[in-house]
Amino acid sequence: MWLNEKQTLGLEFPNLPYLLDEEVKLTETVAIMKYICAKWAPELVNPDPVTLARAEMMAAFVSKLKEVATMPCYLGKSNQEIMDDCWPLIQQIVDVLGDRQWLTGDKLTWLDFMFYELVLFVDMLSGEVVCQHYPTLREFTQKF
Repeated sequence: MWLNEKQTLGLEFPNLPYLLDEEVKLTETVAIMKYICAKWAPELVNPDPVTLARAEMMAAFVSKLKEVATMPCYLGKSNQEIMDDCWPLIQQIVDVLGDRQWLTGDKLTWLDFMFYELVLFVDMLSGEVVCQHYPTLREFTQKF
């Protein structure tokens, strides 16, 4: 169905996911998340300069984990092979997260929503081992 509709929606870069909101037509997860937050909860995009900068910095690491976790699924790699590549990235993010409430500190941002979905995904890939192994991530997901 998507291939039949892909070129009919007026999207500049047809892809999934996409968002149609009145005259706004977007693709790409990050662009969509930031748009939704900017429109309905702007404090999630730009709470203050330090939090904004930390979110942008950490977005690179979260995006890398997302790429390592999702792209091999399209290539038929096993969950074990995918997780072997994910563990070091998860550890790095957990180390930075530490005892913070959210990825950037005390303030929830758009990036926490993206990370929440990603933690659930890698936890599923691992057979629910990720959140058992990292109580910090289990607590992070429970806050949502």
